[in-house]
Amino acid sequence: MLKIIIPTCGAECFEQCMGHKTFTAPDGIDVEIIVVANEDPRSGNRDRLDAVIATLEMIWGNVKHVYFPYRIGYTKALDWGWKLADPAPQDLIAVLNDDVVIEGDWITPLVDALERRPHAQVGPSWRMIGPDGLGYRVPREKKYRTGYFNYLEGWCWMAKAKTIAKAGGIVDLGFDGSYCEDCDLSIRIATSAGSVLATPGASVFEVDAPIRHIGHQSSSPETQAQWAKNRLYLAEKWDLSSGGRRG
Repeated sequence: MLKIIIPTCGAECFEQCMGHKTFTAPDGIDVEIIVVANEDPRSGNRDRLDAVIATLEMIWGNVKHVYFPYRIGYTKALDWGWKLADPAPQDLIAVLNDDVVIEGDWITPLVDALERRPHAQVGPSWRMIGPDGLGYRVPREKKYRTGYFNYLEGWCWMAKAKTIAKAGGIVDLGFDGSYCEDCDLSIRIATSAGSVLATPGASVFEVDAPIRHIGHQSSSPETQAQWAKNRLYLAEKWDLSSGGRRG
C-alpha cells in the first residue's frame, strides 16, 4: 500500500492543489491519504478544509485525518502523519505538501523508481547540501559529485517504510518547525543504507514527474531566524563544514 502524508496549514492552498481533478489514484495501486491539518481557528477555514477532505474521500475512499486548532509546525505534522500511517515495512510512504501543482500522474514514476531501487528515496527535486546547510541546485551533469551530501526537497518524495524506519524515522524533531528536516532525512537514509560520500546519490534519486512546487519561503524575521537555527543544527549534526560525517 502507498500512504501519502499531506501536512497542511492553509485552506486556500489545500483547495487549489489537493482538490484538483488530476490528484487521482493510478490503476493497481492501493492508496491511503493521511491529512494533518493545523490552523488558527480564527481563520474561519475549518469548513473549507473539511470540504477538501470530503472530496479526497470521494476520490480515494481511504482517508485518515487529524485537525489541530493551532499551528503545530511542519516537523510535528510529519511526525503525526507517520504515526497515523502506522505502516507495514513493505508499505510505501510519500509526503506531499499542499502548495504544489499536480499536472498528471506523479505517483507512478516514483513507484516505478522504487521498483528499480527499493532501498532508495525518490522524488522530483534534487539538490546538493553545502557546508553552510544551504541547498543548491546544480546542473544534471554535475550531480553526484564527491564530497557532498545530496537531498530531495521535502515537498514531494517517496520511500519504503522500512527504509525510513531504518534511518530512524520520518523526522528529527530537533528541527524547529520546518526547514532542513528534508536534508536530514535524505542524509539519514543515505548513511543508513550504507552509501558513502564517494558515491553520493546511491540512495537518493531524482525522478521526473508531472508535479511542481509553487511555495515560497517567508521573508519575515521569525522565519529567517528559524531557518538559520535549523541550518546550524543540520551543519553541526552532520559536520558539514569539514565535508560531512560519513555514517
